[in-house]
Amino acid sequence: MVIALSVDTLFNRAIGGTYPPGSTVKPMVAASALQEGVVTENTIIEDKGHIVIPNIYGGHDYFFYGYNRSGLGRMNVRSAIALSSDIYFYVVGGGYETAKVDGMGIDRLAEYFRKFNLGRKLGIDLPGEQSGLVPTPEWKKEYFAGDEVANRWYLGDTYHVSIGQGDLLVTPLQVLNWTATIANGGKIWKPFVVD
Repeated sequence: MVIALSVDTLFNRAIGGTYPPGSTVKPMVAASALQEGVVTENTIIEDKGHIVIPNIYGGHDYFFYGYNRSGLGRMNVRSAIALSSDIYFYVVGGGYETAKVDGMGIDRLAEYFRKFNLGRKLGIDLPGEQSGLVPTPEWKKEYFAGDEVANRWYLGDTYHVSIGQGDLLVTPLQVLNWTATIANGGKIWKPFVVD
C-alpha cells in the first residue's frame, strides 16, 4: 500500500497560515482606543445594525452592516466586546460623524497592531513562520500600483480592518499571542516549543 502525502498535509497552519482574524481583534482595538482616549469605558455608541456613509461623488451611499441587521442597541466597550458589535468597532476604528466619535484611523490602528506584534514573525523556534499583513494606505498604493481606483485607501478599508476583515492577515499563533497579552495584563511573551 502506498500513501501519498501532499505538501498541504505537512503545512503548519498555526504558524504558516495567514487568515483574516475576524472579531478576535476587537479586544485589541478596544484596548487601543481606550489607551488613545478615542472612547472611555462609558462611551455609548448606538448599534442600529448598520451605518451609512454618504457617497461624496454622488450615486448610492455606502452601507456597512453588522451581523445583526436589526441592531444590538446601545453599546459601551464591554457590551460591544461581549456581543461582538461590528458597528461599535467600525465607529471606534474609522470614526462616524453621527456618533460624534473621530475613531482611531488606520495609522493609529496599524501602529497598535504592530505593538501587539502583528505584521511580524513572533520568532518561535520552528521553521515556516509567517509574519502576516497589517495593511496601510502605503501598502495598498504599492500593491495596487497602476490602478487609480483600487490603490486608494477608503474609509471602508479602515472599517473592515477594525473588525479583523479586509486585507488584515495573521497567523493563529499571533491570535493566541495577543489574546494572552490582553489576558495577562499586557506582557508580550515570545513563544517557543517546550519539551
